Amino acid sequence: VCYLRRDPECKFLVTNRDKIVPFNDQLVPSNGMVVAGIECSAERPVDELIGKPTTTMIDLLDETAGLNRDRSIMVGDNLDTDILFGIAGGTHTMLVLSGVSSEGQARARAPADQPEVIADSVKVLADRLTELEVELQR
Repeated sequence: VCYLRRDPECKFLVTNRDKIVPFNDQLVPSNGMVVAGIECSAERPVDELIGKPTTTMIDLLDETAGLNRDRSIMVGDNLDTDILFGIAGGTHTMLVLSGVSSEGQARARAPADQPEVIADSVKVLADRLTELEVELQR
């Protein structure tokens, strides 16, 4: 905070503004609370959000590793960060119901902002990959 207050050239970058995260079967405050506190204390807003849901990370991955977005899937438990990241980044999306967001919240969104797949856990994806591996071995 001191650097941000003293030096207007000091960049204030954040990776996310997640409001809550799952922890020990509960939802607890997350990074968004910390960011808001720093913004208040520094008396200035964030210069740039470089994490989800912006596409900065996926664009960099695409540039450096040649990511095939049509064959990629963003799996996450948060509609506001994980799923919007996947949609904005042009990947497939899968909401897992093991954390922040619920199926009801997902279905209440505009169709363009809904995940393609909703599952209880990532086990669904792992099981399907195992099935595909067996099929390919035939």
